[in-house]
Amino acid sequence: MLPWTPDITYDVYYLRLSLPCRPWVTASRGIGGVEVSAAGVPAAYEVRRDQLVRVTLRFHEWEWEQVAHWIEWAQRTAQPFRFRFDRDHSETEYTVYLESPAMGDDVVPRRSTEFPEAMEIDVELRYAAT
Repeated sequence: MLPWTPDITYDVYYLRLSLPCRPWVTASRGIGGVEVSAAGVPAAYEVRRDQLVRVTLRFHEWEWEQVAHWIEWAQRTAQPFRFRFDRDHSETEYTVYLESPAMGDDVVPRRSTEFPEAMEIDVELRYAAT
């Protein structure tokens, strides 16, 4: 099997993609706010800090229905699920939430520029607190 080919376990389903994902990036998002006083002094507060990962999933066209089902489930339920970046390495498995595409966002894959039979979709995952 190709390295960095993801597996996704959600509800009672198991989604095994057939193509490796593209290299991902991690991000940090502060949940809170900032206010500026009349004197111009800023004051920030933080409720929590989310650790995120942005990854481009790649899959064959015939897998799209399964990928769409998973995304729709994650949008509808807002439940955590297990995401393994490399199916052959258990240490790459994390419990995550789907941040994007969020409910209300379009769920639209695009054709791969290198391999026309393949499709891609960008997702943003938020690591569940451990």
